[in-house]
Amino acid sequence: SSFFDNMSPTTTTTTPTPEEVRVTERLVVFKDVEELQQVNEQLRRVVRRVTAQLTERESAEALEDAATTRAFDDALRELEDLKARRARQDKMLDDVVKQRDSYKAQCGHLRAMGKAGTTTRTTTTTTTAAAAARERRPGE
Repeated sequence: SSFFDNMSPTTTTTTPTPEEVRVTERLVVFKDVEELQQVNEQLRRVVRRVTAQLTERESAEALEDAATTRAFDDALRELEDLKARRARQDKMLDDVVKQRDSYKAQCGHLRAMGKAGTTTRTTTTTTTAAAAARERRPGE
């Protein structure tokens, strides 16, 4: 029995995952130094491949995060622009309502003045017409 024979994995009460079984069967158990070097080389290749995949995934996620951040920032800018437009439109609407109310008040004032003027003119016209009619009637 050699030192390496004692390094076999211990049995646990939990069921190992397929990945753990694969690592245990193919990459950890060895019989001599030469096989250890081969297993070591295999492990290094696996680590390099996994590292490359992880780096690629992280790069893709970083690009996706950057694109999402840009889209979010663009949406925020557009929202702020829409809010500013809405505020300008609300102000314009308020100004138009105030102007309408002002015109309505002026129109009411002019109508009130016009009725008073019409009443005066009507009274004057009636009085003048009555005087002229009296002048035409010689017997009175």
